[in-house]
Amino acid sequence: MNPHRTLFSQHPLFQLAVAFALGISAASYLPAKFGFSLATCAVCSVVSMVLTLRQRVRSAGLALLMALFFAGETLALLEARTMPQTSFIEGESLTLTGVLDGPVEFARDRLYLSLRVEQQPVGRVWLLASFRDTAREQEYRTLQL
Repeated sequence: MNPHRTLFSQHPLFQLAVAFALGISAASYLPAKFGFSLATCAVCSVVSMVLTLRQRVRSAGLALLMALFFAGETLALLEARTMPQTSFIEGESLTLTGVLDGPVEFARDRLYLSLRVEQQPVGRVWLLASFRDTAREQEYRTLQL
């Protein structure tokens, strides 16, 4: 055995990331239920904790990898359950009533707004306002959003 060869077991964060990514991929390609994935993630986490307390490190590590696999699957399924995204073509007229949901983010030549809409359709909208000259940028800044 080569003593200078790195082993996969020497990179635990990489193992956790791979298990999480595989869980996300599994949710996309295999039929899965949200409740089952969430319950299995919780059970694997508890089993991992109990095995760690009993000094069974190898089994605890496998249970932790399974927990992260199901955590990735659960988050992917949760993201798929969110509201469908709708995009509008530039130049369309639209009136929204809502509340700014976060701080306004200024970029070099644009402005990003997160708006929580309180009328139909209810949801969250991310707005992008672009400007080319500094006078327009000062107008946006004077709004004090």
